[in-house]
Amino acid sequence: MPAERLQNIKNILLERKSIKTNELKDIFNVSTVTIRKDLNNLENQKFLQTTFGGAVLLEQQQQQNQYTPLPSSEASIYIDNEQAKEYIASLALSQIQDGDTIFLGSGSTCYLLAHKLKEVSNLTVVTNNINALSELVKKDIKVFFIGGEIVNQNGMISTSSEKVDNYFQGIYVNKAFTSVTGMDFIAGLTVNHIISTYIYKKIQEMSSQWFLMLESTKFYKRGIHQVAKPNSPDFVISDNVPQDFKNFLEKHNVKVIE
Repeated sequence: MPAERLQNIKNILLERKSIKTNELKDIFNVSTVTIRKDLNNLENQKFLQTTFGGAVLLEQQQQQNQYTPLPSSEASIYIDNEQAKEYIASLALSQIQDGDTIFLGSGSTCYLLAHKLKEVSNLTVVTNNINALSELVKKDIKVFFIGGEIVNQNGMISTSSEKVDNYFQGIYVNKAFTSVTGMDFIAGLTVNHIISTYIYKKIQEMSSQWFLMLESTKFYKRGIHQVAKPNSPDFVISDNVPQDFKNFLEKHNVKVIE
């Protein structure tokens, strides 16, 4: 959305002081013409000065800091079961190597993982997680943002679209990291928002390895919409996997990390 994109550009400039047009184009998955219009808009607001191929934050804005970056998760987002999610995010980080290209899904566990990615070098991240976006652009990470309709789930904001093929056309990653509402033997992997299902259409096709991050409370739990079978991921990362699920996953060659 234009207004949200403008605010995110402000946040990036307040953090980094300068930015390239091509980098913004890749982050927001829009055309160069659109980014130039955005930069001209912000220049008219006397927020930045456009340069050849990009923009720099005006010195007066650096001094006055009239615009504040998006608040941190601790200040603005309630994360339930945060201790377990932090542990799972740390396990997920151990599976990411320097030079990887990864997909980072929506939700608070993926958001917490985004905080930890500064420990990885030469990383490329494809994501639809708007909350994670403000974290990723602070680091030396190449970011591709997947557009679409805005979805707000308990303060965690992401995008998705029925036209998911358009956004993911030609995009492939080494590893995909996602979460779901629940895992059940009969219902499989489920989510509560139908628009979230469109992303999962492409996960297995676009990634070499799919890592599903689940707290122990999500086993035997069902959301409304099925997105995949319970044996679809390549890995399940959890703080505690019930024994019957562990037996099932191992039987289907799904590796458990806990």
